[in-house]
Amino acid sequence: MKNKLSQIKLVLGLLIVSLVIVGYFMPRVFVYLLVLSEALGLLISLELLLFDKRGTTSKIAWILTIHLLPYVGIVLFLFLGRNPARRRLADNQLKEQVKIKEAVRAMTTTSGNIEQEVPQFARYNQVLSGQEVVGGNQFKVLTNGRATYDAILAAISQAEDHIHMFFFIFKEEEIGKKIIQLLIEKATQGVEVRFAADSLGTLTFSFETVKKMEAAGIEVLAYDPVNTIFTASHLNWRNHRKTVVIDGKVGFTGGVNVGDEYLSISDRFDFWRDSHLKVEGPLVNYLQESFLYDWMYMSNQQDASAPFISIAGRERYFAGERVGEDSGQIIYGGPYDKERLVRESFLNFISGAKKNVRIAMPYFVPDEESLAVLRRMALNGIKVQVLMPGKGDRGISFNGSNHFIKTMIEAGAEVYHYQEDSFLHCKIMIVDDQYGTIGTTNFDVRSFRLNHELSLFLTNADQAVAHLVSDFEADLTVSTPVTLATLAQRPLMTKIREQLSSLFAPIL
Repeated sequence: MKNKLSQIKLVLGLLIVSLVIVGYFMPRVFVYLLVLSEALGLLISLELLLFDKRGTTSKIAWILTIHLLPYVGIVLFLFLGRNPARRRLADNQLKEQVKIKEAVRAMTTTSGNIEQEVPQFARYNQVLSGQEVVGGNQFKVLTNGRATYDAILAAISQAEDHIHMFFFIFKEEEIGKKIIQLLIEKATQGVEVRFAADSLGTLTFSFETVKKMEAAGIEVLAYDPVNTIFTASHLNWRNHRKTVVIDGKVGFTGGVNVGDEYLSISDRFDFWRDSHLKVEGPLVNYLQESFLYDWMYMSNQQDASAPFISIAGRERYFAGERVGEDSGQIIYGGPYDKERLVRESFLNFISGAKKNVRIAMPYFVPDEESLAVLRRMALNGIKVQVLMPGKGDRGISFNGSNHFIKTMIEAGAEVYHYQEDSFLHCKIMIVDDQYGTIGTTNFDVRSFRLNHELSLFLTNADQAVAHLVSDFEADLTVSTPVTLATLAQRPLMTKIREQLSSLFAPIL
C-alpha cells in the first residue's frame, strides 16, 4: 500500500509540474480551464477519501482517472463512479422485494431439512445473508455450453406451468433464436413465460423480437435501461446473474450466457470453457426467489408480488420438492446492499480450507482483503491453485489479473494460464475437494462491488463436487504453470500494461 501511495504521489507530482509547463506556454483561458478541472477533481478526491466507504483500490483508481484526464475523468466519475450504496430505490421496488424474501422465509421447508452437519463457512454465510442451507436436492454440473443449452432446452420443452428466464447477455444468434422460438411456442401453448435480461448485456436485442415475444404473451423486461442522461449514472451497476426456473421445480445458474461463443463458435477463441449447474429440489425455491427479487425491481409496481406470494402462488411458483440427498446454499447480492454478501461468503468459504483451495476464474482482480485472505492461506501451507485464461476477452481485465500473479506465487500459490487459443469463463471454487461453489461471480472488484451476482455453494454434494474437481484437473492438463522466472522474462511493455491495468481495472 505504501508503494502504491508513493507511486500516486509521484504521478501527481509530475502532473503538477506538467501543468506548470503547459500553463507557461498555453493561452490563459486554457490555464483557467485546467485549474478549474483540478479544483473540481480535488473536491471529488476529498469526498472519496473522507466519506466514501468503497475499497482503497477503487478510490485510488478514480483519483488517478480524475486527475490524469482533466474533465474527461470527472465526467466518467459522474456516470460510472458514483457510489451505488447511495442510490435511492423506489418504494415499490423495496417493499415488493422484501415481501418476496419474507414469503420464502415463512414457507415450511420440511422437505428440504438436512440431517447432516452444516459446514462452518455455510453457518457464517447464513448469519451474514439469512440464506439457509437446504437439502433434498439433486445437482448436475453441466460442462461447457453445449451440455448447458441442451439441458435448458429440454427443461423448457417439458414446461407445463411457467418459465422464468434472466441472462446478463442474450444474443440473437443461432442458439439465442432457438431459445426464443421455443419460448414463443410454449407461450402459445398456455405456459406463462417471463423473460428478462440486463439492458447493457442485450444492447443488440431487437425491438422486433421483443414485439414478437410480447405478441405471443411473453412478459419481457430489461434490467436498469440506460436510455436517458438521468439513468446514465446506473451504467456501471449491472445485473450479471443467469437464472432459469421451470415450473418452480427445475433451475439453472452458472457462467453461461446466451451466445454462439459459448458453443465455441467464435473468431477470437478456438474453444470456450464454461460451467453451469442444473438444480432440482427445494433449493429451486431460492433460485425462484432471486429471479422474482429482480422481477420486482424491474416491474416497480405496487403489489407486484401478490400473484407469487398468495396461497395459490406459493404452491405454484415455489414447488421444489425433495428429489435427492444433495444440499446447498444460494447467496445473491448486489451493489445496493449494505454488505457485500457474495464477496464475504467467498472469503468465508476460502477461510475454512484445511487442505486446498482451487479457483478457476476468467477475471481475477481481488481487492486488498480478498488478496490477503488468499495469500494467508498459501502462506499457512494450504495448497492454493488459481487457474486463469491464457488469453483474455478484455485487455484491461486480463492484464489487471496478471498483475496479481507475482504476489500470489511469492506467497506459495500455484498459478496457471489456460491454453492460449481458448477462453476460460467458468466461475468455480473448490475447497478441500469436498465443497464447491459455482455461479455468476468472478473473483474481482466488479463482481464484489458493482454487479448483481449469485453463487451456489455445494455443502454436501459428493457427485457434483467430484465433477468440478475432475473438470479442474482436466483443465490443468492443458494449462501452463506460471513461475517467477517466466514473469521476469515478460517484455517491458507487458509489465507496464499490467501495472496500469491493475490500477484502473477495479473501476471498469
